[in-house]
Amino acid sequence: MMALAFFGPELVNNEEFCQALLDHPQDMVKSMGAFQITPKFLAPFVHAIITKGGKAMHTMLRYTTPLFSQDKTNPVLGKHCIAQSMVELNPDPSYWTPAMLAQAILGIWFAAAHQPWMNLDFITLELSRRPDYVQELLREIGDPSLLNYSDVEGLSRLDSFVKEAVRTNSLDALAIRRKALRPFTFSHGGPHVKEGELACVSLYDAMHDEGTYSNPNHFDGWRFVKTASRFTDVSEKYPVWGFGSLACPGRFHASLMIKMVLVHLISGFDFRIEDEKVATQWKWEPFTMPFESTRVQFRRRDI
Repeated sequence: MMALAFFGPELVNNEEFCQALLDHPQDMVKSMGAFQITPKFLAPFVHAIITKGGKAMHTMLRYTTPLFSQDKTNPVLGKHCIAQSMVELNPDPSYWTPAMLAQAILGIWFAAAHQPWMNLDFITLELSRRPDYVQELLREIGDPSLLNYSDVEGLSRLDSFVKEAVRTNSLDALAIRRKALRPFTFSHGGPHVKEGELACVSLYDAMHDEGTYSNPNHFDGWRFVKTASRFTDVSEKYPVWGFGSLACPGRFHASLMIKMVLVHLISGFDFRIEDEKVATQWKWEPFTMPFESTRVQFRRRDI
């Protein structure tokens, strides 16, 4: 689904390309972990071993670079995919060359390939534990075949449930990372940051601040229904998207993708966690990730 939105139907049907789409983010995460314990001079060799010489990355570049070399009406990409939009909206072809665009879409793909789907995993688990919420969401969705993109984003209860599930299941304990380009001291007697050091916000503390959220450790799927707040809003009180000019520009795309899948699941299936006692999350450094072994059972609902 994400690949179709990014690259259009032709590349999505290419088995080699799709395998590279799956392998590339995994290669990056494995490399990040390995580099934590690898001496700097060995990093290129470790990277080559883990990624098999960058096989997935080079496969993606081999397929995508020629696409960006075509004119703005390239039929291979398809009319409504992100890659085609990058071609059409390219403000400076002398800088944003085909090679640059291909590298850029690899970086965007890395974020899009794992974060929305890990969030979707946690949201689905929360729904599996709360059938009463599912019934209310069913009533809000109505006939899914009548919904367009704007309608999906306008489902206020679904938006609130998604936002609350992400609030209580943050993928990262930290947010708004900034690197000091020169020594900096925060005002009001704040900490001093040396050049090259990172400063960040505790995402967990922001999301569980009693001054912002009443009973913050309690899951309330309708918490945001009665406010003007939306899942995609950028705020220092909900910094999951970052903040300021560097806030995630892909948040609207991620939100829509998550909600489209949820509308399909909620309207067509009953689902529950196969084993309620099994652990569903594990942590590595500041990150929280779903267990691959967690199973959710889906049964098509009789209409």
